Amino acid sequence: MTGESTPVITVVEPEEPSEPSTEEPTEPSTEEPTEPTTEEPGEPTTEEPSEPTTEEPAEPTEPTTEEPAEPAEPTTEESTEPT
Repeated sequence: MTGESTPVITVVEPEEPSEPSTEEPTEPSTEEPTEPTTEEPGEPTTEEPSEPTTEEPAEPTEPTTEEPAEPAEPTTEESTEPT
C-alpha cells in the first residue's frame, strides 16, 4: 500500500521547482543600492544636540512656587471659626 503513496509525492515535487522561476532573479536589481545615499549623513545634524539644553533643569525647582505653607494657613482660619 505504501508504494501507491510514493508516486503521488513525486508528482507534487516537480511542480514546486518550476515555481521558483517566477521569482525572476532580475528583481533584486530593482533594489537600487543607490537608495541608501538618500539618507544623507547630513540629516542627523537636524537633531540639534543643543535642544536638550532647552529642557532647563531649573524647571523642577518651579514646584517650590506652590508654597506648601499656603495649605497650612487655611487650617488656622478654620480653627478660629468654630470658636
